[in-house]
Amino acid sequence: MQIMMHISDGNVAFACQGVLLEPLSKIVLNRETRLFTMIFRRNDREIELDCPVDEEAIETISKNRMCGVGFFDERNLKGAIMVPMEIH
Repeated sequence: MQIMMHISDGNVAFACQGVLLEPLSKIVLNRETRLFTMIFRRNDREIELDCPVDEEAIETISKNRMCGVGFFDERNLKGAIMVPMEIH
């Protein structure tokens, strides 16, 4: 699955090409590694996203506690959710 991150006006959104097979519980940003991790609800399975976030972006988004996730199929939005975001 291709996942793209968008940061605008202090908000974070992820655009996913395809659909996640499990519901998300939350998304965590690790300040030390500067990487996001998606954590799934049913079994706490984790997927670390390979897209480091620069320090300026971390400061911009640090006040938010939610982020959006949109699911696309060939540029057509099929669904969207808001999930809690934690920064450690």
